Amino acid sequence: MFKGFVEQHGALFAGTAGKPFMTATFLARHAGFVRGLHAAPAQATANRHPCGMFEIIARDQDRLAAFYHKVFGWQYERGTTGFAYVHFAVPGAAALGGIGQADPAIPGYAAGSSFYLLVDDLPGTIAAAAAAGGRCTMPPAAADGYEFAMIADPEDNVIGLLKAP
Repeated sequence: MFKGFVEQHGALFAGTAGKPFMTATFLARHAGFVRGLHAAPAQATANRHPCGMFEIIARDQDRLAAFYHKVFGWQYERGTTGFAYVHFAVPGAAALGGIGQADPAIPGYAAGSSFYLLVDDLPGTIAAAAAAGGRCTMPPAAADGYEFAMIADPEDNVIGLLKAP
């Protein structure tokens, strides 16, 4: 079922909102790499410090704030230093993370960190990103029952998209 997936896509991830994506379930069962919600409670309790915040540091803050508002509908609350905070309501959500091997030859898999946003419509979100000045860096793909893609904002920050369950 996963033949050629790593060769084509390069890295393996686990998702947020309590659901693995790509090959996380496969890895948990067969390779012992990721143990998310399928883990025993003691193991899940041992994993501390989930991601609590992300930052996109812009060269042109107003331009990127407008981009993310147009594409994702984000509303901002300005802090005392002018930082544009985005608050999310995530009651009781489980968080998963993953570490994959970099492969600069594959779009979206250069060394660094990534985050994925849950969306209802991958093609629609990609189109909205393009209309707002972004671009698609990895077209929609599917693995393990999950669909995902990657876009870049107008300053070339790469953002993963995960189709909401």
